[in-house]
Amino acid sequence: MHKPIFLLGAHKSGTSLLRSLFDGHKDVFVVPIEAHFFQHMKWWVDYSLRRTVPAKLTLDQFIINIKAWVKHYNESEDYQADSVARGIFNLRRFNDYVEEFINTAPGRVGNLFNVDTGTLFKVYVKAIHYSIYGSRLPETGRIVEKSVENVEFAMDLQAMFPDAVFIHIVRNPYANLVSIRKYMTKDHYPKLRPIYKSLYNSYYFLYRNRRLIKNYLVIKYEDLAQNPEPVIKHICDVAGLELTPSMFEPTFMGKPWKGNSTSPEQFKGISPNRINTWQSEIAPLEVELINKYLRHVVEEFEYGVFKMKKSVFIPVRKESLKAYIANRFLWCAG
Repeated sequence: MHKPIFLLGAHKSGTSLLRSLFDGHKDVFVVPIEAHFFQHMKWWVDYSLRRTVPAKLTLDQFIINIKAWVKHYNESEDYQADSVARGIFNLRRFNDYVEEFINTAPGRVGNLFNVDTGTLFKVYVKAIHYSIYGSRLPETGRIVEKSVENVEFAMDLQAMFPDAVFIHIVRNPYANLVSIRKYMTKDHYPKLRPIYKSLYNSYYFLYRNRRLIKNYLVIKYEDLAQNPEPVIKHICDVAGLELTPSMFEPTFMGKPWKGNSTSPEQFKGISPNRINTWQSEIAPLEVELINKYLRHVVEEFEYGVFKMKKSVFIPVRKESLKAYIANRFLWCAG
């Protein structure tokens, strides 16, 4: 697997859009789902919205995890999820590929980590490719993969694939928080701690990774939406890919991508139309959480500090008493 491309970013920051732009490129295989490799490995995932407690696994247990995950995606129709991949996988082919590997792999009995981690990642991705196309991904093939928690493991991914390219997309923290909140709940106002902590985690590792990893490109969602041509050209330059017209046409498995926005507005491709709609949807508490704990991000990426005159102690619509107490405690205590 040559020079893989990993797309990084928090939930609802533009990672799915970015992946959809690679989908039609002739020189890469785009993994159509979030693989969540490290979660299935039962590594310690701190990202709150995908939090995983560490555990030691056998090779067979890891295989059970990835089989269950691919089966889940093959049956899901959640249009707001990472992708709607219902029916695209041939589960028999996926299972055959991984069974072929484990029948000859070292460490079949015992600790999972007797098997090289990079090898397990390759087997997982190659099994996905085989399940879709019925052909084997060449050893020299390039892949594009995105999972929200990968930002924590960028250093591990670089150790596994020294020639890897990382593209981290950043979205205005105010807009990002609103979008995740809308995605998480529809009939009530949620507890904000896991949302805030996930954003904090993603930004923390962004700041660390860009210091330590050479091929680590950071782009802004707003730049991509408003002026896509130079941003996409820069992405292709860093990734070492030919700039093709397909890079401007969001697709999923070769078909027009329908988007996964929390907005009821129909997705029509790369567009700046909804960049500032968060300003009419954000609550005073959400504004102050960003200003208190992520102001440095707002300032560095030149989003402009947003302020509201209303008190953070005014209850938000559909906010229960339990959520109110938890959210104000988060505001007071951090």
